[in-house]
Amino acid sequence: MTSLNKIFYSLKHNYDFILFNQPFYKSWFVKPAWNKIPLIKSQLSSYDWIIWIDSDALVLLHQVDLDQIIEESLKRDPNKNREINLIISYDRNGLNSGIMAIRNCKWSHQILNNVLSWKYFLYSMHWYAEQTPLAMELEHGKSQNVRVALKSFLNSYMYDYREGKSFIFHLAGCNKYEGNLCASIMRNFYENWRERNVTTVEDRELLRKTEIIYDGVSGGGS
Repeated sequence: MTSLNKIFYSLKHNYDFILFNQPFYKSWFVKPAWNKIPLIKSQLSSYDWIIWIDSDALVLLHQVDLDQIIEESLKRDPNKNREINLIISYDRNGLNSGIMAIRNCKWSHQILNNVLSWKYFLYSMHWYAEQTPLAMELEHGKSQNVRVALKSFLNSYMYDYREGKSFIFHLAGCNKYEGNLCASIMRNFYENWRERNVTTVEDRELLRKTEIIYDGVSGGGS
């Protein structure tokens, strides 16, 4: 259901949506979360910006487009003389790579390469996988080229979710042993999103188109 949500958003704003269902790394020695780094790298040269959104996240404010988020992040940055190449948020553990926007530039490609060089070392099976090396490469958000966005807007969790103000809801770290509970929480947020965003004839037609596209690429899963 999270992919349906993102495909709908992409169609509404005429963005490309790239769904990855084949991992780069199939070794038990490399945690699945590491796949996001080569996946982003493989597509970055084709776009000005790419936004990565984890599979356990939903876009809630469909009236807001990504250009607005990037422009607002740059406009609100107190240091007007620096170049922002990556917009990311955080949680209680530091920077969180579940949602991030990255610019196609030499700096970004170098950062991704640097992070990839860590994958077969200690952090290949680390609890936070690629997130800790990425944070270290970004100087924990202090890098001149990084803009750290408001968490409750870009990377909202259950405890800081704000109705009508959180752009993305992220069910990060939901206990895998409580799968039914996690699925129930996500379904409630998904149904709430549909109720608020699929309100017109055009929206309902777009959702049907979304479902057809998703069935074609996923085989009808959720």
